[in-house]
Amino acid sequence: MKVYRSLLVAATFLVASGAWAQSVKAGFQFTISEPQGDLAASDQLNMKTGYGAGFSILVPLQNGVALVPRLDYIGYSRTQTVGSVDLDTKVTTWVGGLDLQFFTSGKTSQGLYLAAGIGYGTGKFEISQGSQSVSGSASAFNIAAGLGYVFNSTVSAELRYTSAKYEPEFNGLKLSASCPALNASLVFRF
Repeated sequence: MKVYRSLLVAATFLVASGAWAQSVKAGFQFTISEPQGDLAASDQLNMKTGYGAGFSILVPLQNGVALVPRLDYIGYSRTQTVGSVDLDTKVTTWVGGLDLQFFTSGKTSQGLYLAAGIGYGTGKFEISQGSQSVSGSASAFNIAAGLGYVFNSTVSAELRYTSAKYEPEFNGLKLSASCPALNASLVFRF
């Protein structure tokens, strides 16, 4: 929760300091996510596509550069049959972060942009069979890199590669899971 409060304080500071060179735009996105690394291993999610949504605020600076505080949610799930037993695996992540976007046109919110970001998030890992389940949660820093294209003042599309390493604990057993993902998002700004 401290990360989310820190993002709120940073956004408030930007508003109070008059750092808005152009108009600020809030937005939300819908995301399709392809897990990589340990999440894509055959005994875990086996490349099961995840879905998510998020909220962001585009803060234009100067010369086609923008800061973008964001909050993203992505969920993955898979049901597999082992023998005669159905196992449900679910992984959910919440990540608060800050991106720096560089627009190749030199004007924010126009055309192609490159993005780099850092964030901090929580991942919950759950395996269940019938009414029994075991779960573990962990927090970790995230890094991201991507590119996007702004089609008009409202709609843009973005591809992001994110990476984090979570270490959830299951009933005293600590596991390490690398959780990179390739995300495709449709972004709506207002």
